[in-house]
Order: sequence, then C-alpha cells, then structure tokens
Amino acid sequence: MSCSDPYVPEPVDRGGITFLAPASTTDSIEAVVRVEIEVRGREGQPLSGHNVRFQARNGTVHRTSDAGIPYAAIIDTTSDEAGRASVYHQLAPAAGPTHIVVTVDRYLDSLRFDVLPGRLARLTPVPRDTALAVGRTYDITISPADRRGNARTDDVSGAVFRSTSPSIVVSAGGTVGTVQGGRGVIEIQVASITDTAHVSVVPPGTLAVIDSGVRLLDLESHAAPMIVSGATDACPSWDPDASRVLLRGLRLVTPDGTETFLSQNFGVTPGCGEFSRDGEWIYFEAGYATGGIPSEIWRIRPDGTGVEQITTIAEGRARSPSPSPDGTRVAYVAQDNNSLFEVLVVRDLATKKVDSISERIQVCCDICCAGGISSVRWSPTGEWIAYTLKTWQHIHSFSVRSWTHGSYIRLVSPDGLQLQHVAPAGLPPEHYGFLGGVSWSPDGEWLVGKAFYSDLRIRLVHVPTGDALMLNGSTRAYAEPAWRPPSP
Repeated sequence: MSCSDPYVPEPVDRGGITFLAPASTTDSIEAVVRVEIEVRGREGQPLSGHNVRFQARNGTVHRTSDAGIPYAAIIDTTSDEAGRASVYHQLAPAAGPTHIVVTVDRYLDSLRFDVLPGRLARLTPVPRDTALAVGRTYDITISPADRRGNARTDDVSGAVFRSTSPSIVVSAGGTVGTVQGGRGVIEIQVASITDTAHVSVVPPGTLAVIDSGVRLLDLESHAAPMIVSGATDACPSWDPDASRVLLRGLRLVTPDGTETFLSQNFGVTPGCGEFSRDGEWIYFEAGYATGGIPSEIWRIRPDGTGVEQITTIAEGRARSPSPSPDGTRVAYVAQDNNSLFEVLVVRDLATKKVDSISERIQVCCDICCAGGISSVRWSPTGEWIAYTLKTWQHIHSFSVRSWTHGSYIRLVSPDGLQLQHVAPAGLPPEHYGFLGGVSWSPDGEWLVGKAFYSDLRIRLVHVPTGDALMLNGSTRAYAEPAWRPPSP
C-alpha cells in the first residue's frame, strides 16, 4: 500500500444477542416471565430463520405460558424475520441467583435472575420432631419460610404456641415441658399461618440395634456408638445385669466391644438366643452343622458349661426360644417336619408338657404365603408373650415378582386364652407393620421394633394405649432393637 492509498478499517462485528425482555430480572420463586432476544449478524443485520436454544440452568422453559403444558430445561425455537425469538421461563423453586443461557450459531449470552422467596407459608419449627424423657424441657424456634421452604425474614416474635396433648405443656415463649409418656403436638400460629411440631415423650433407655454392626442407641440423645462391626444378622439380646449383649452363634460382647465365644462343640450350629431372667441359662435355637437351619432348642450356662438339649428333631422343628420370667417354661415356634404350618407353644421344663397357645400359621411356599412367626418375646412381668406375625404375599406374573410385607405384633397369654393385637394409634389397619424382632421395656409397658410403615425406622409402642412414638432424632433405619435392662 502506498502512502497515498486511503485507510480502509477491518470490518467490525456488530452481531450478537440482545435481551429485549424481561424489564426486571428480579421476581419470586416459580414466577413465569417472558424472555425475548434479538440476534444480529456481523453487519448488524437481523438473523432470521436461525435456531435459537434457550437453556434454563435452574427452572424451566416453554414456548407458551400455558400452565397445563410441561416445561423443560431446554427449548429450541427459530428466530423470526426481525431476528427475534422468545420463550416463557419459570423461575426455580429455590431462592437465589439463577440464569438462562441463549445460543444462536456462534453467539452465546446469558441473563441472570435474582429469585426471591415467595409469600410466607410455613413457620418451620426447630426442632420439628424430637424425643425426650419425662421431666425434660426444650425451646422451639421458628424459621419462617415460603411454600417451598425458602427462608424469610418475617418478624415471628408474636407467635402463639398451644399444646394439644396431655403429654406436654408449652409456654407463651415456646418452651416445651414433657409431662407424661406419649406423643405430643404443639400448634404454632403467626397471623393466619399455622404449623405444628411434635415430640415423643419416651421412657429413658438404651437399645442394642443393628446397623452394619451392633450399636448402642440412646433413646433420648440418639447417640449410637458402634460396639461390633459387620454383625448384620446378630439378633441381639441382653443379659439380666446389662453387662453383655448376646449375638447369634453364642457370641457375647460387652458395651466396650470385648467379645467372648462360648463352646460350640456339640454338633449343631447355634443361632439366636435369649438369657433367662436369673442369668443362669442362655436358651438358643440351633441347626445341624451342615445346614444351620434352626431346628432344635438348646440351653447353655453363660460360662459355656452345662449344655442341654430341650427339643429334638423327632418332635419337629423349633426356633426363637424365650424363657418365662420364673424360668420354669420356655416359649418357642414349633413346626412339624413335613408341615407348612407352625404354631407358638409353651413347654414346661420340668414335665416336658407342650401346649399350643396360638393358631396354626402357614409358612411360605413357592407361590404365596401368609408368612409365619418371626419373633417371640416373653414379657418381663410374665403376663404376655409377644410375637410378630409376618404377612408376606408372593405373586408370580410371567417374569415379574411382587412382594408385599408387614408384621403384626400380637400378645398372647401364656395359657393361650387371651389374645390381642398391638395396634399403633394413627396407623391404617393394613400397616400395623413391624419387621423382624421386637423387645420389651424392663417394666413391660413398652415394645420396640422396626416399623414397616412408613419409614422403616424404630418405633416405641405403648402397650396399654397403642401409642406409637417415632424416634426422629434417630435418622437411620436401625433393625432388631433389644432393650437394655437397668444396671443392678
């Protein structure tokens, strides 16, 4: 180029995406806003007929504002003659910053939205649910929130608290006091908004539970230190002085994790067991060493001596032994060797007389079944024998297999003349469900078990009233709870 040639600048790219709407990028949760863009090329000309992609990083988008049409995360549309395109963007249900990204050919841009909480809809008491013993107090605080749980800054100092249960009292400032065992409900009101909190007033105690091992679960604090790992089929029970836990296979473990195995040189494989009330015997189920299926009842001294066989295979299969408080009898599940039925029986240890005290229960077959008896526990007072009745149904449909299950808790008197269901209050009749074993409190007032309905967590059931108390501070689905006796 000579010095006389005029200067010609390089072309300037005036293209890109321009957001024409919305007028404001601040709105409340789940609001629907119209987003319109205009796209122009390098020379500033509108780009018509080009694919325009709208992508909501939070929230959703759609071509119309019709609430009946499902929204999506990504929408592709086409620019019109003026290079414009639009969608409807529904903001996210969570408050905070979010954005929508627009892509046209090599152009990309985004629009930020500040999503605000919605109107006050919840009071969100903290704690919403807890468990405490009688005579304790705690304070409820309120975290105001919208319908989606997003925090708000409303003044809730004028909240009104009311107790609707005799189990608790609550002060004007939200201090809750526990009065008696049961399920407590606290109503909370601010203006026209109401909410509820709950508290289970539970007896003090500690449970041995299964959770990838054996833990000791405190009913109040929910602390649950592990004492044995890996024992997921341990079926724990306590010795009477609360110093050791008996696990499957005649395995004894102390709360500090010290383990002892009793002698097993008697030709069978020990299963689950239970101490006698005086601590003199351990009654346990046992199967043949080759298969290990429970088929006989044995007992042994806690020091590993004096092993005795209580039932024989000639009498039929036997499992799940539970001795009476006075040590003169033992309850267990009996089944004829060639029968599909089993029954709960009580055996007099001196006379060897056996009495059936329950109806005959069909056990599982290949196609369908009622289930059978899954756990037997004689109450500390001697008045009742508790057992869980599995209710399984197995349905074959071509290659599809369906299972439904639950487990009733039943109480039967040792003579078999009285029978009642323990029906947790507030649960539908078809969901009086408990999975696996149950355990008595030392005073015989409570049963504890892993609930089938509705969250597979441990519940305490008050036997006289049927009140079922949730231990919501215990967030894990523990299994096979065994109530620790009071230390001497």
